Order: sequence, then C-alpha cells, then structure tokens
Amino acid sequence: MTNKILPVPFAESLYGTTSANTYRRILSVKGTNDNYSEYFPTNLIKENCQILDPVHYQSLADDEIEKGSFFKSALSMATNLSDRIAAEINFKDDRLCLIGGDHSISIGTGIGLSKLTDLSKVGLIWIDAHGDFNTPETSMSKSITGYPCAVNSGLGLTQFTDQFNGNFIQKVVQIGLRDVDELEHINLLNKGVKTYSVVDLEDLGIAKVMAETLDYLADCDYIWLSIDIDSLDASYFQIGETDEPTFAGMTPRELLYIATKAESTNKLKVFEIVQLNDVGHRTDLVVLASRLIETSFGLGKYRYNH
Repeated sequence: MTNKILPVPFAESLYGTTSANTYRRILSVKGTNDNYSEYFPTNLIKENCQILDPVHYQSLADDEIEKGSFFKSALSMATNLSDRIAAEINFKDDRLCLIGGDHSISIGTGIGLSKLTDLSKVGLIWIDAHGDFNTPETSMSKSITGYPCAVNSGLGLTQFTDQFNGNFIQKVVQIGLRDVDELEHINLLNKGVKTYSVVDLEDLGIAKVMAETLDYLADCDYIWLSIDIDSLDASYFQIGETDEPTFAGMTPRELLYIATKAESTNKLKVFEIVQLNDVGHRTDLVVLASRLIETSFGLGKYRYNH
C-alpha cells in the first residue's frame, strides 16, 4: 500500500485566499517539542508517504457570478485535479491525502475518483461547520465553496456533475454542522444525507456518533474522510486563519478520534484536510493538520495506544 499526498493549493474563493502555501508548513512543521524530532508527525509522513507535485490551475476572472463565484477557476482546478488523480493514483493499492485550499477541491477529488471506482461503494464522511450542500438555486452567497458535497451527490452545476458520468457518491454522513441554510437543509433531506449537528454531538457523544456512522457505512468498501478545519470551534482561531470560524464547534481531540476510528476500519482510502489559512508563526493548528494526516495513514497508532 502506497501513501500519496497531493497538495491542491486552490485559494480563489473569498474564504481561502491565504491558504495557497499552507501545505508546505503542514508537511514541514517540527512539532511542539524539539527534543523528540524522530517522533514528529512530519518525519513519519516523509518516511512513509510519497509527496506529489501540487495541482496547478488557471486563475481566471470572476465574471460569472450568477453561476457561482470563482466558477471558471474552480472548473480549471477540478479538471486538473481529477486528471491527476486518474493518472497518478492506483485505487486498489494507494491511499490518498489531499491538502487544500478551499473545500471546493472536493469537487475535483470526486470527479477523479469517479474515473477510478464505483462511487456507490465509497462512503463519504464530511466534517464541517457547514453542509456545503447548496446549489446555485439555493445558495445565498453563490460561492463555489458552498457546493462541493452537493456536486459529489449529483446536484448543482452541470459543468461539474456531467464529468461524473452518473457515478455519484450515494452515502454521505455529515458531522459537526451548525451553520446550514434553510434551502440547503432541504437539499440534505431530499438526498437522504445522514447528519449530526453539534447538538447531536453533545447529546450522543463522539464515540456514539462514529459508531453509528461506521455502521451506516458498513456496506461500503471504502471511506473518504473530508475534514474542513473550520469544524473546530471558533475559539481555536484568530481572524483569517480559516474561512468562517463558527462558535460551538468541535475540538482537536474529536477530529483526531474521527480520523483514528475511520482508519481503524481499514477502509479509509481518501483523506482531505482543507481550509487552514495562513496562521503566521502559530504551530498548534499546523501540527494538528499534520497529526490528522499521520493518523489517517495509520502512522501514529502508538500515540494513543491504539
């Protein structure tokens, strides 16, 4: 099994404009204790993963606001990313991690995967404060960043959905929701998406939520885990460090637990970490992102006696 990391520094949207080069820090951060460098997540990643060249795309003028802001650039990104995945990933033998960038990179991820496998066999776990399940008809912002989960489920702009050739994700679980538009909520209901708000997390606990999630996806052969860092509570961020920091959110421990449980199924095939912007000299959020990548590849099990 080959672990591959593909940076996708798509940072065109209003929310990701400072995240283009963050992947370099995630893959090079030393950690919080310089005395134990051999145990840094990034050292384990470099020793056990193949880091691919970043995906390039055309940065084009935003002149089609009625379709979705940054539509042309997002279409270029999705096309280039899907082509890279189809050309460089052996779905049977590889595990893939993508580092964004805006969460709309998931459109390109889905299109690429649709060329490699039957997406009805892939369960998508979407960790986010937002549903990202809007279409141009339901979106208030008309921003591409609010569309990706819907597109992977077959809804929205035909310029994206047509590229799936009818091969869409069928099972989606969303965890951490606390900012969903009214019409977006209807889209989620109509598509039968299994959702857990932060209230559900309080009522049930993260262990119960993940047990139910993995039971729901038990008939899937593979898992795709997509984590938007803004799923964390707003108290973890300063202004500009993620897209839309939202209060009453999740904790780093919960994110690591989710990644650990998903990886323990031996079905985790694709992992995404997105929306971490320029965080200056801070290391905690960057180390968390690095640790999540390490965990998704099963490289740091000793940390949790797992």
